[in-house]
Amino acid sequence: MKHCNIEQEQEHILDNNGAFFAFSNKQFNTCANPKLNYKSLGGGLYCPENNISLQTQLKDSYNFKIQWELLNNSLKDIIFYQLANHEAQITGDYSDACEALKPYGITEDDIKKEWFGYFQHCIDNDYF
Repeated sequence: MKHCNIEQEQEHILDNNGAFFAFSNKQFNTCANPKLNYKSLGGGLYCPENNISLQTQLKDSYNFKIQWELLNNSLKDIIFYQLANHEAQITGDYSDACEALKPYGITEDDIKKEWFGYFQHCIDNDYF
């Protein structure tokens, strides 16, 4: 599958907005500007309280990635990638892949159509 690498762009967005990830008080204190108040956006992401555009910029970047991947990959490739990413062949459960594919407009019915082909692909390639 062809991927749209947005990590560098997202890093740039975070830097330009004074945002950072911290998973301990030590990390937070190392990254935070003591003159600013920060708010948590969840998942360890912090940004200055007065910043109102960070989430919109990150969402726009993510939506660009989704549209790029839909234009440059087949539906099958996208579904296979997410099934593999969530190790559905091992768990026998594709519900996590369903959640990951919702923003792509890919439905559970679309995934069901590819499930047996994906599982056979895993058998043929010993992905267990």
